[in-house]
Amino acid sequence: MIGVILAAGRGKRLGELTLKQPKPMVPVGGKPAITYVIDGMHKAGVDNIIVVRKYLGDILKDYLDHEYPSIKCVYQGDTYGTASALMAARSHIPNREELMVAFGDIIAIPNDIYSEVRAQFMARKCSAVLAVNQTETPDMCGVIESKTNGDVAKIYEKVSNPPSNLNNTGIFCFKYSIFQFLRYVVPNEKKEFNLVDAINTMCEYTTVYPVEYKGELFDIGSIEKLAEANRRLGAMDARREL
Repeated sequence: MIGVILAAGRGKRLGELTLKQPKPMVPVGGKPAITYVIDGMHKAGVDNIIVVRKYLGDILKDYLDHEYPSIKCVYQGDTYGTASALMAARSHIPNREELMVAFGDIIAIPNDIYSEVRAQFMARKCSAVLAVNQTETPDMCGVIESKTNGDVAKIYEKVSNPPSNLNNTGIFCFKYSIFQFLRYVVPNEKKEFNLVDAINTMCEYTTVYPVEYKGELFDIGSIEKLAEANRRLGAMDARREL
């Protein structure tokens, strides 16, 4: 299994924090956000990792070359969106290889969700497994609708009447067939190609299974959420020192 970390985004809502560094390099709990994703994949036994970079990507590559020299960095190219980011890694992935994919700014504590997603993927006859968690603000998230058998029917992005309170965390395992579904993704009004669109098509034709994560998941998409993540991680460190 090969890990792919999608780390090309800028993070405009973080303001000046991402003027001189890419979003995955923003410090959380004293270390770059992307290190939490790398550590989670390593814990799951995924040691062959590809990081897809774009905005200020040389800064990210320099850091990874120094701290994680075995990680391969690839450039996304001229297109935008998470689907384009994953497609950029395709030429570096052997045919029929299975994938663990995650967004580069996810902070999951504890990080055993990566191991659980992989275990469920290996145990089930499915094309994909995605981690979900319960959210109190489903209208602000990408939430899943479930089929009667519990499989994922569709992911809805920030809708006024969400079908559930189960948030798509951005941690997945895929069969290699995900690349076939990515070929049919069309750009949205922002000219972005989104991975969720490929997953939704996959749900129509194959089995996509959700795994609920009950730990703490930190979203660093805004200054306020980044501050909350640092407060929570600081509180955890203080408790461990007692």
